[in-house]
Formats: sequence, C-alpha cells, structure tokens
Amino acid sequence: MNNIFRNYFKYPIYLFVLIGLNISFAGSYDDFFRAIRMDDAAEVRQLLARGFDPNTLDPQGQHGLLIAIKEPSPKVAKALVDAPNINLNILNRQGESPLMLAALKGQLDLASQMVEKGADVNKTGWTPLHYAASNSNLPLIKLLLENSAYIDAESPNGTTPLMMASMYGSAGGRLRKRKIKHAKA
Repeated sequence: MNNIFRNYFKYPIYLFVLIGLNISFAGSYDDFFRAIRMDDAAEVRQLLARGFDPNTLDPQGQHGLLIAIKEPSPKVAKALVDAPNINLNILNRQGESPLMLAALKGQLDLASQMVEKGADVNKTGWTPLHYAASNSNLPLIKLLLENSAYIDAESPNGTTPLMMASMYGSAGGRLRKRKIKHAKA
C-alpha cells in the first residue's frame, strides 16, 4: 500500500515542480529582456548568477548582447560580455556579430573587451573592420588591425575595408582631397 501511495503521488509532485520551474523561467525571461532595454546591469548580473543563459533569444530571435549594443545599453552590454558562457560570435538575421555592431556604433571599449575574450575579427563576408572603416573610426580600425583583421577582406559585394574607408572617409579627409584637387586645377 505504501508503494502504491508513493507511486500515485510521485508524478503529480514532479509535474508541480516542473510547472514551478517553467513559471520561474518565464519571469526571468521577461526580466532579462526588460533589464537589457533599461540598461539595468545589476538585474542582468543577478539573473546570470541564478543560472539564466546569456545566449537566450527574445521572441523575435534576437540575442541579448546584440539588443544591448543596439539600444544602446552599455552597462548591460559590458555585463553580458563578462558572462563566462556568452557567445560573442552569434549573428543576427543580417549576419552581424556583436563586434560588428560595436564597431559600427564606435564602442571602442566594448569592442576591445570582446576582442580580448576571443570575438572573431575575421568572420566571412562583412567584417568588423568594414563597419569601423565605414565610420572612419581610427581607434577601432587600429584595434582590429592590431588583432590581425584582414585589411583586404572582401564583403559579399567585393568591397574591402580600405575601399570603405576611402568611400566613407572623414569629412576632414574629403575636405583635404577637395583642396588638393582645386590646388592642382
């Protein structure tokens, strides 16, 4: 009789525990993405310390680190890069990595932190160096080149970072080119 009683109640108890864990995760899930958008690094760190996966995707399939960089939520982005099992080479639907977005947004400290933790500076296709060159961000370009970024990396349309730098160069560079052109005339 004791075994029948134990077996009869064992499964409902397991079910209750499983439902409780799912409800707990659902709250953490919402809290995680809310904290990212509010740049609440303390909340993100607390969730990560409790075991929340920093690589969790939101309902639109976006990675938390990519969201933090886009928002911008710099404190949360740093906290996520510090997370031990963060995937720094995750790509969004456009094929952009966190390092690429940091380069595009001119976030040198964050880019440096990601490079130190092993973010890929030479992914196939568009690269972080293309993005840094399109903004003429010399400190970011220097960081990437010092970490073995390919200066002749070809994008899907054949554009290289050097071509991007010359096409989207700084206003000062364009002004100097214009002055040289007029001086020769």
